[in-house]
Amino acid sequence: MSGRSPSTVGTLVAVLLGPWIWATHFLVVYGAHASLCEAGNRLPIVDVSWLSVILWGSTAITWLLTVGHAAFPEYAHDLLHAGGSEQSFTKILARMLSGLSAVAVSFSAIAFTVMPYCADLR
Repeated sequence: MSGRSPSTVGTLVAVLLGPWIWATHFLVVYGAHASLCEAGNRLPIVDVSWLSVILWGSTAITWLLTVGHAAFPEYAHDLLHAGGSEQSFTKILARMLSGLSAVAVSFSAIAFTVMPYCADLR
């Protein structure tokens, strides 16, 4: 850690980085899914055939980020000047939450692999 004092907000962001990455994944996946299925083939450049590329690409990036943060939480802690006397606890908590986020991203990938794209919900 550098000469800066530990930041409470930095500690909070470092601990919750995994769930925030997961939440961003939800926004991208379900936003793209809903938008592309609603628009159908009316969009000039992107159509429903791009949906699998968007879903798998965002899942791969999200999984790498969450697993990377679970394996090496000290990089985020150092970057965000997180710390305090409970620094080892916050790193353990960050690892657990990022690991849980990686598992959740994996299960959502299974869900949109099994379910058909743009199926009617009736």
